[in-house]
Amino acid sequence: MRAARLPLLPALAAGLKLRGELDTLAPWAFVDRFCFVPTPQADVDLAADAKKKKYGFVEFEVTYPTGAAPALLFYYDGFDKWVDGVDGGGSCSERLRAADNVVSLQAPTSFVTSVAPDSLGRTTTAKGRAYVRNEAYTWFFVALANCAAQCPEAAGYRDCQGPLVASYKLHFTNGAAEERREFSADELGTLEVAWCALAAYAALGAWALRVRAALRRRRKFHHTVAMLCWSAWVQAAGCAFALCHVATFARDGAGVPWCLAAARFLGHAADILLVSLLVLLAKGWTLVRRKLSANGRVRVTVYATVFLWATVALELWRLHAWDRSRYADAGESPPGYALVALRAYAAAWFLYAAHTTRRNYPRKARFYGKFNPAAALWLVSRPALALIGRSVSDHERAIVLYACDQALVVVAHGLLLFLYDPAWPAWNGGFPFHAASAADLGLASRAADEDDYALARDEDAGVDVDTGAPLRRSAAATETYTVSRSSVFRRISVQGGRTARLMRAMARISADLDRALLDLQGEIECDVDT
Repeated sequence: MRAARLPLLPALAAGLKLRGELDTLAPWAFVDRFCFVPTPQADVDLAADAKKKKYGFVEFEVTYPTGAAPALLFYYDGFDKWVDGVDGGGSCSERLRAADNVVSLQAPTSFVTSVAPDSLGRTTTAKGRAYVRNEAYTWFFVALANCAAQCPEAAGYRDCQGPLVASYKLHFTNGAAEERREFSADELGTLEVAWCALAAYAALGAWALRVRAALRRRRKFHHTVAMLCWSAWVQAAGCAFALCHVATFARDGAGVPWCLAAARFLGHAADILLVSLLVLLAKGWTLVRRKLSANGRVRVTVYATVFLWATVALELWRLHAWDRSRYADAGESPPGYALVALRAYAAAWFLYAAHTTRRNYPRKARFYGKFNPAAALWLVSRPALALIGRSVSDHERAIVLYACDQALVVVAHGLLLFLYDPAWPAWNGGFPFHAASAADLGLASRAADEDDYALARDEDAGVDVDTGAPLRRSAAATETYTVSRSSVFRRISVQGGRTARLMRAMARISADLDRALLDLQGEIECDVDT
């Protein structure tokens, strides 16, 4: 439904947020777009400041060479009609006639408040503003044109159009609350989602630190745990940068572009770590085998590298080549489709690897019977969201997809941290990682074996190995400990120390033999896999 325009009022103090320059031989060029929320019925008795808070607001400033005759064009017949009917092609005159509102910039009108040349008379600057009242969510597309609406065939195109040289400033606001006014209708809710995401990842980041500390004390801080923790921390940093941009944008309408770019790159990095971790777990790393085959390691590395460069290409395309006039979101672009295809490939690869591992290791069937469906659903969630998003209206698609994506990532990190957290054995005891020893995980080494002396000293000193807290000793135990240091039992203590050292030496030899057998078994399994 077309928007109804209200009478213009004197100048208002408002910043101009969008700046750009055009210097092209083409006579028509797209400038930007904005979606207005529905507004109440017209009330002409409102003051200027009250109208700006109640209705949509557009302010513009265009500077062009003196003598040129550019026009500012407004289209508001809908996103699909814009893409198919205007941006899809046609001559400048046809696009000019298709505009819902043509604002001439050569003289003051009901939309143009002032037209003034510079001191040298080389350029002319036109300024104007308008209020927008609409009964439904309305997309406004703004373009500049330097052509005539009607061009006789005998005149030729050179007499009807010319190159477009201009600089412009635009400012759009919605008739919404103060903290939401700068956002387009398709972006409303971004600030709330950013706050929720940061709060969730502040808690997940702290949880990851606790899991890391607990597993390091047990000497089970495997590379897979490190990938999970770093994925959560990187995602938390990305949420902080995203909130910095969105909160600033809510105040000034410009935001911090480099914070937005950093948030996107960090989000992609966290996603790559998380997807790679799921594939490694599907292959049974730390669950049923100490290490992967050489071919398996190469495949995972190649996939992660391709995924990384695909995300870099998407962000570079978003920064330098994204056509906002044609795509409602960068995810609908060719690079976005490539990322969706890579995620779908990861889901198929995960299902195949998990099925193979479950078939080869029946004793882990119960765990993989629960883990496989949950991880596979998460992996296919992004391709599914891309398809579902097409059924969502244009003014809700961006925020719905953003909120769903953030919620799914939070759930994935939370569930994996719960699986790795050794503080919940009654709930996650079925996770095979907890049943494995440091040697089974490939973490034991001669240097690690030497740590047995430190662990023994901690136990003798009354320190809990897992928590580091002092152990509570009974009075009888304290008395026995004191007597054992007396001269009567000194010789017994010396003999006990020699026996303990001998047992530790035997334990080290046994550990070396176990590692050798496990290495041999791993090599045999690698040969079978390949």
